[in-house]
Amino acid sequence: MHPDLRAREPRPIQISGLLSVMREKILAAPNLEERFGERSFAIISDKYLNFSSRVGYHYSVLDCYCGKTVNKNYITFSFKGGAADDIRRNRRARAIAVALLGLDFSVDVKGDRVDARLQKYEAPVIAEKLDQIGRLLIFTRQMDMLMTSEVSVEAVAQNFLAGNYTLDFAALEQTPVGPALKNRAPD
Repeated sequence: MHPDLRAREPRPIQISGLLSVMREKILAAPNLEERFGERSFAIISDKYLNFSSRVGYHYSVLDCYCGKTVNKNYITFSFKGGAADDIRRNRRARAIAVALLGLDFSVDVKGDRVDARLQKYEAPVIAEKLDQIGRLLIFTRQMDMLMTSEVSVEAVAQNFLAGNYTLDFAALEQTPVGPALKNRAPD
């Protein structure tokens, strides 16, 4: 765990985001509630990792091969879900996508789903990218309720890529919006 992530500290609260989550919870289908407590699973060997994780209301799958043969090395990553409304979940998905693009992944976003792939890199590069994905998952936890505007998409991604994990949302809202995935409507 990177010490700057402050993974055990509570997230900042944004009232309209919290109300959005509460509204979605009240209106959610009953079977969604049953999925909240599902287990996470991992298959791990010296060269292979498959990690399927449900944390709260989002789900991610990380699949990776990291060995001596560069042409066999890859990382695939999928992320979906959240507890907030569709717009905020899409904003978080796009922020994750922008961060992954900054880490040299090829990325596809549809609604609140992110699919990313990185392949044919040396083992040390793959290992570093895995560490970055771990940081990204911790950094973006409960982030959907904090995604109040389009500005937050680029701001969250750029702060992550710069190693600024403090989540100072007053500063985030002042970050200029760049061209990457700008103003993409939810699918």
